[in-house]
Amino acid sequence: QCAAQTHQRIPALTASASAALRRHAWPGNVRELRNAIERAMVLHAAGVIGVEDLPDSIREGRTVVRLTTASPSLTLDGMRDQIADMERATIAAVLESCNGSQTEAAKQLGISRRTLIYRMEKHGLKPPPRARRDR
Repeated sequence: QCAAQTHQRIPALTASASAALRRHAWPGNVRELRNAIERAMVLHAAGVIGVEDLPDSIREGRTVVRLTTASPSLTLDGMRDQIADMERATIAAVLESCNGSQTEAAKQLGISRRTLIYRMEKHGLKPPPRARRDR
């Protein structure tokens, strides 16, 4: 699905990446798997996904930390920060892979160009406005 949406060919998996994907407990189920593959495709567009392209929790065989009363160190603000960091990194990587084309990046991310611009501004990724030419 990700390959079709981004107009890329379906990537191959190295043996180590395949083993890491099979070994993971998948507490987030299909949604977590989809996110991991989409992230790997964005970060590594060479057509082969290696174990190094997978999220740390999958690569290292860790299970995802869940919010419980026994885990007071994990806060909602901390989660928001992690999500924002991931969103910023993803947008930056996609923009780079599109040579800065916001239209193409928005298409690959499956969002409108306006939404992309809003999120770029939110994360400080918006380039400075172009200087006006003297006429």
